[in-house]
Amino acid sequence: MWSALQRLTLVLYITMPPALLALNWWRARRGSFRPILMAIAACTLAMVAGSLTLGINAVLLGGSAGIFEFALISYLILAFFCMIRAVDWLTMRSLLLCVGVRGEPGSPRGRAPVRRSIALLLQRVLLLAIIVPCGVCLLAMYRPRLQNRSNGDPMTRLGLDYSEVAPLASDGVQIAAWWIPARPAPNKSGAADWRTHRTVIIAPGLGLSKESLLGIFNDRGIASETGPLRSFVVAGYNVLVLDLRAQGDSAGRLTTFGAAETRDVLGAVAWLKARHPAESQRIFGIGLNIGAAAMVAAAAEDSPAGRSIDALVLAEPYANFDELAGGVARRLFPIGAEWLFRRVAPLIVSLHGGENLMTFSPADAASHLWPRALLVVHGRQLTWVPPSEERELFHAAAVPRDEYWPSGDYEARRAKAGARTLSGAAGEMLRETMGVDDNILNDPGVQRRILDFLHDAEPVPVI
Repeated sequence: MWSALQRLTLVLYITMPPALLALNWWRARRGSFRPILMAIAACTLAMVAGSLTLGINAVLLGGSAGIFEFALISYLILAFFCMIRAVDWLTMRSLLLCVGVRGEPGSPRGRAPVRRSIALLLQRVLLLAIIVPCGVCLLAMYRPRLQNRSNGDPMTRLGLDYSEVAPLASDGVQIAAWWIPARPAPNKSGAADWRTHRTVIIAPGLGLSKESLLGIFNDRGIASETGPLRSFVVAGYNVLVLDLRAQGDSAGRLTTFGAAETRDVLGAVAWLKARHPAESQRIFGIGLNIGAAAMVAAAAEDSPAGRSIDALVLAEPYANFDELAGGVARRLFPIGAEWLFRRVAPLIVSLHGGENLMTFSPADAASHLWPRALLVVHGRQLTWVPPSEERELFHAAAVPRDEYWPSGDYEARRAKAGARTLSGAAGEMLRETMGVDDNILNDPGVQRRILDFLHDAEPVPVI
């Protein structure tokens, strides 16, 4: 059902701008040039908003956007404006009828000015309640395709052999990935290292690409913080690191916060089993925020690919999408917005993403992982995933389970976060959504804890 509604939404986005432009042209031919001026203003504003959106992404993520990407996002923004105009007219007309006032919404006040004013006030509040959640959701969902990204690769940055691969998600979406073979540790007997039969699949988070896991480098290419790829490969594990759909070099432009990305993980597991059966005798999944949601949902699938995931590491996972949306709203908007976002945001994302986010629950998936082991790595309490969501998922999971709280000056950082203004919190949220803020997987302590977990991870014996 949701895929059909997504197609209907796409049709509306495609047809609304030309339909309203044609209507404005028809009205202009009848002697009113105001609709034409409004159409020109809307097109100009859409291009300005598109330029700002692409510019922010290009600066924060690196790279540049082509003319097609600019035209696409400008058209989508224009379509959004047209849909707002249509909703504005429909809601105003409906409320006028409800209060017993006849006539066109834009007509002079005439009789019943008090009832007309009440209808106008209610309509503006209702319109704001629709526009704000919808706009925030679309900004978070849309991931532009950037060109000329120069973040490096495992060979140039880390000296690791790798190959670029393109596994297909279980629904046919092409996923970009790196296959990095293990460096087996030498042993005295000359036998192959047992860890080379194990593969780690890594699913980065929202706004993150596989390049983000290389580490942090200065202008001279010197690493100030080493990502997890070297740690796993040197420890003897094969690594398959993904660009989830709409992230990095993978196909798609809309993220669904882990719901559709579940099929990316299932496709990657199937690709591993087909192409590298010897190296994937055991498969471990590691995911960050939406990657964690996709990883746990894939492992809970009752399918050969889902059952092939032997253990999971979930970094900064969220438990339920509606509660996550409410937490983000509580942090960015005034009191009362949480209730609205919890009910509107899942519907908006479901309509645009073609997935039922209204019932999407990584916590429920975690409860079906038994007898496989799970490690939850908590964040630094400054990201868009509230700590309460991480804890809820952890408590929903069956044993064997474990959790890890990274060390560091987190108390001071938490106090600093609590003193931030609304604009400061919004700026931080923007950086984290774009994937350029702190990446918990780059923490050396987190990497050591994950390696210890992978070494000992065994399912509970089933009697």
